[in-house]
Amino acid sequence: MQTTRSFDSFHLTFYDKKFIVNPMFINDLSYLFPRITSSIGGKPKSTLKVTLSFHNFLQLHFEDYSFYQLFGEKSDYTTIFTLELTSNGQITFSPMAFHEITVDQMFLHSSSLEPYSFEEIFNNTNIGDLNIEGCTPRSNVTSKINFNGKIRLAKFTKMVETVSKEEFPDYPVRSMIIEAHEARKLNASSFINYRNLFGLHLIRPKFFFDNRSFDGFQYLTSLETIELDAETLKDHTFQHASRIQYFTLGPNTRHLTEHSLDHLDDLKRFDASKITLDQLYPSSKCVLARYIATQQKANPLMTILPPQAEYCDCIYDFILSILDKQPDQTYTDLCSDNQQERCQLSECNIVKNFRIPTREKPTGDIVTDEELFSTHRMPSYVHRHPAIYHSSHPNNEQDQNQLSPSDRQTSALKANKPIDPNAIPTDDYDDNSNPSSVGGKSYEERRIILRNETLKWITLSLVCVTILCLLLVGTTIWFFHCRPTQRYNKAGFQAVQPNSSNV
Repeated sequence: MQTTRSFDSFHLTFYDKKFIVNPMFINDLSYLFPRITSSIGGKPKSTLKVTLSFHNFLQLHFEDYSFYQLFGEKSDYTTIFTLELTSNGQITFSPMAFHEITVDQMFLHSSSLEPYSFEEIFNNTNIGDLNIEGCTPRSNVTSKINFNGKIRLAKFTKMVETVSKEEFPDYPVRSMIIEAHEARKLNASSFINYRNLFGLHLIRPKFFFDNRSFDGFQYLTSLETIELDAETLKDHTFQHASRIQYFTLGPNTRHLTEHSLDHLDDLKRFDASKITLDQLYPSSKCVLARYIATQQKANPLMTILPPQAEYCDCIYDFILSILDKQPDQTYTDLCSDNQQERCQLSECNIVKNFRIPTREKPTGDIVTDEELFSTHRMPSYVHRHPAIYHSSHPNNEQDQNQLSPSDRQTSALKANKPIDPNAIPTDDYDDNSNPSSVGGKSYEERRIILRNETLKWITLSLVCVTILCLLLVGTTIWFFHCRPTQRYNKAGFQAVQPNSSNV
C-alpha cells in the first residue's frame, strides 16, 4: 500500500459474511501512520487510533500475527486499538493472532470468545489498559503457568445475574476492574483470594446494600475503588470495605440512610458529580451534606466532587459553600432571590442556620462598558448576610457614580427584571442601601404601596355603596308591602259594621 498521505486515526468497517484477517492486511495499515518524529520535552504525546469493526459476519478468522507490530516503533505516540466484533457468528483465532501486539489502550467488544481462554488469546502481548466488554473469557489454569503476556490493567464489563468468581475469573493481569450491570446478587466472599482486584463497579444493581454486602472485601489489600449506582444504601454498607480510597455514587442513587456512608474515612476522592441532588430523598440529601461537611473538616486533603442540581436547593448551596466552589451563572440568577427562605424552611438541621453567601465587592477596579456586559467569573463565597441592592432612580447620576463596580454590574444585569407585587418583603436590609430611597423604600416600592392604598379605599367605597343600596331597597319594600292601610267610602262616611241586635 503506497500513499503520500498519513493519518493519526481511522475506522474501518467490514460487512462480509465470511472474513479472514491475514497478517499482510493489518501490517499494511502501519504505512498510513505519520512518520516518527522526535518528541519535545513537556509536550503531550499525540494519539494514534485504529478501529476495526466487523458486522453481520457468519465466520471470522484471525490468522497468526494478524496484529503483529501494528503500530511499529511509535513510542512518541499514545496508541489506541479498538476491535468491534458485533455479531453472533463464529470467531476463530490462530494461536499467535495477537502475538507481539504493543498498544497503550485496547478495547475489545464481543459477545463471546469461545472456545479460547484468556491466556491463549493474549499470550505474548504488551498492553497498557485492556477493556473487554460484552463477555469474560474463561481462564485456563494450565495455560496460566506459561502465560507471558504483560497487561497492566484489565477491565471486564458485562451483564450478569450474580457477581462472583465464576462470572469474573482471576486473570493473570497486574490489576483488574470488574464492572457488572444489573446484577441481582453479589458474592463478595468468592473474591477472597484475588490479589489483583483493584476496582468494583456495580451499575444499576437490582438489590440494596447493607453491612453484609461486602463481607469478604476486608481481606483484599489491593481493592482501592468502588462505584455504586445502587438505589438504596443502608447503614454500615462499607463496614467491610473501609480500605478503599476512591468512591463514586452513581446517578440512580435515591436513598441514603443515616449511617450508610460510615467507615469511608480514608478516602482520597469522593465523587458525587453523577448524582442529581433533586432525585435524592430529602433525608438522603441531608445525609450527603452532613458527610461532606464532616469529611471536609476531618480530611481536608480529600478531593470531593459535588453533586448536580437542576432546581433551587439550599443543600446544594451549602455543599458548594463548604467546598469553596461556585454555582454556574444560570443557577445563581434563578435562585438568588428567595434561596434564604428555602434554607429557613429546610428540614435538614445542618442547613437551617446556613446563610447564603454573597458576592464580594472588588475595590479599586475600573469596569468599562464592554466588561460590564461580558461574562464574569463568580467571586468566592463568604459567610455573611446577603446584601440586597435596591434599584435607584435612573436619572440620579450622582448616586450611580458612587456605586462600586460590582454594584453597577448587578444593576445592569437586573435592570429589566420584573418586580413581583406579591413578593414577601424582607427586613434583612444591607447597610449600603440606596441613598435616594426615602424612609428605606425605593421608588418602585413606594409606587406599589401607593397603588395598594388606592385599591383599599376603592374597595371600602364599594362596600359603603353596597350597604346604602341594600338599605334603600329594604325601605322601599317595607313602604309598599308592610305599611298599615285605611279604607274610606266614596261619600266620605265610614262604613258601619252590621249588628244583629238592631234588626
